[in-house]
Amino acid sequence: MHLPAALVRKLHDVHDDAEPWLARLPETMARLESAWHLRITGLVPQLSYHLVAYAEQVDENGTCTPCILKLCPPSDELVREGEALSYYAGDGISRLLGRDDEVSAMLLERVLPGVSLQELWTANEDEGHTRVTAELMRRLWRPVREPGPFRPLQRW
Repeated sequence: MHLPAALVRKLHDVHDDAEPWLARLPETMARLESAWHLRITGLVPQLSYHLVAYAEQVDENGTCTPCILKLCPPSDELVREGEALSYYAGDGISRLLGRDDEVSAMLLERVLPGVSLQELWTANEDEGHTRVTAELMRRLWRPVREPGPFRPLQRW
């Protein structure tokens, strides 16, 4: 899989261990494809800090279910994201279909039709985007037990 140069640069900027992670990436991808019965169909455009790919999960009958594969060099953030997705269990957010913390990978439900906020973002509509984000945060707000796996907003 050919990664965009901008993603490779960003991974090096953000993760100290990007180089060995990138060297192991073909082996990691083959392992995940086998374990989760995946067929990678392409990269999501506008990648930032993670490798995110469109995929299809193929069941024993050959039925393909669209999904998203997300991975990055080992990261506490991705582990917390996996915990949050498990906690929500698909209520208002994509379902977590699989998780491998050893290689910092998650398999996510692909929401169709789906439009990312990033695609809708324009410089002239900051107020509208802030409103949408605030409404989403309100919808997703849940009480959590302490101590939990999540970082409090005050520390974030």
